[in-house]
Amino acid sequence: MMYPKATHRSRQGHAAVEMILLFPLVASLLLGMIEFSLLLSARQQLLSASRLGATIAARGGDENEVQEAITEALERSVDVAVDRLPGEAPHSRDSVRVVVNVPARDMVPNLLPFILDLSEQNLSAATVMAVEWSEPANVPIGR
Repeated sequence: MMYPKATHRSRQGHAAVEMILLFPLVASLLLGMIEFSLLLSARQQLLSASRLGATIAARGGDENEVQEAITEALERSVDVAVDRLPGEAPHSRDSVRVVVNVPARDMVPNLLPFILDLSEQNLSAATVMAVEWSEPANVPIGR
């Protein structure tokens, strides 16, 4: 049985059909990689901000100072919770926990809403740090 030879036009048509079928898949993969990298970047920013807030709180800063520092670091208003935790054995030092929450839509654009809808999601980061102890100024040393 003899097959007719494929013409140059029919090969161009096959390439166009293949491109039309593969383009949505390739575009979705590309947008997914971009969105995932933006989510990782946002997570790192939140972790850095929570560490900054925990450092300030561990050195004796109040909640307003922590809130101001985190807001300045992230350049946006976020929810911040500061909890002071009493020390427990075997660690007798008190600690502080700073939790930063922000809606995902404020940190990352929603590039693929039909696959992963970020509009109702929150991103959060928490840091626990031991409170730094300093000697009171009016207590004489060596007695």
